[in-house]
Amino acid sequence: MQKHKKLLVIGLIILICIAGIAFWYMAIRNKNTNQNTVSHTPVSNTASNSGIIDNQGHTSVPNTNPAKSSSAAIILDSPVEGSKIVNGTIISGEATVSAVNYRIKDDARGVIGQGVLDVVNGKFSGTLSVHAYGSSGTFEVYSTNPATGSEENNIKIQVTY
Repeated sequence: MQKHKKLLVIGLIILICIAGIAFWYMAIRNKNTNQNTVSHTPVSNTASNSGIIDNQGHTSVPNTNPAKSSSAAIILDSPVEGSKIVNGTIISGEATVSAVNYRIKDDARGVIGQGVLDVVNGKFSGTLSVHAYGSSGTFEVYSTNPATGSEENNIKIQVTY
């Protein structure tokens, strides 16, 4: 009888250890997955999967003639007016605000993606993932007034898909 109790206790200890290791593995795996996901991906009322992966200002595209907001608080280096937007297009620029909002529209459905990019050391950037239904549209960046919530420092450019 003592031998069976010992085996039962050893079996329970092994089972608890295996469960602990599995739980730890899943927690680490989930943490790594969450680091690669983006909180800025599409926020849209349309059935779309367009969005941006926030590169935290680490990716930029040089431009000698960037689009600027009227106050120059936001400067959009990429894309430029008339650009063809495809998956992997780099969005980049400079800003004196802490965050830059973006909105992607096409001529068939309207808003197909929107969200916010962080400004890090005066720069913002992201890698675009887009699923457009139309052949042309607009790409917009702007900031919001914290007191009123209204859009400011707007830049709107025409793009194709």
